[in-house]
Amino acid sequence: FRSVDFFTVDAEIIWNDDDQDRESLIPRFFEPRPELSDPGTFGRVDATWQATESLGLSTEWIYSFDSNQPARISAGYIINHTPQLTTSGEIRFLNPQDVTYADFAWLYNITDKYAATGSVSFDVDEGDFRRARVGVRREFPAFYFRVDLVYDNIQDETSISFNLLPIGVPTLDRDLD
Repeated sequence: FRSVDFFTVDAEIIWNDDDQDRESLIPRFFEPRPELSDPGTFGRVDATWQATESLGLSTEWIYSFDSNQPARISAGYIINHTPQLTTSGEIRFLNPQDVTYADFAWLYNITDKYAATGSVSFDVDEGDFRRARVGVRREFPAFYFRVDLVYDNIQDETSISFNLLPIGVPTLDRDLD
């Protein structure tokens, strides 16, 4: 017997005064790091549905009460094809910028300790890709070490990055950015 969150919904309303300097047109609040939050008065609804053992679906809506319209809408999926291969995708609409992006990622566990990862981001409106990343990840007892090759089409630059990612942080454990 095991327990699974079949369907989850998380909703919040954040009220801020108008004296704050806004750095982003999409308001966000980050409870673990409030200093990284973007002020604004907004509502957020996040829902996930574990449709099957291998398929999960999610959506997030951010409504700005300052502009009286949705600020960000996104929907995504994650599929565990095999114990070794996982893929994910997301489409998101950013209303203040009037753009739609589609992101896709994959993770392939080569061994118990090594994995290959990759992701690509598309600008749906322009019909062009924005960024591509491929990497290799090594797992240690307390952290992941990842080496990535990244091509940024917007900046027209290629880079190599070296990352240490702590194990236990849910958004980092997925490694599907």
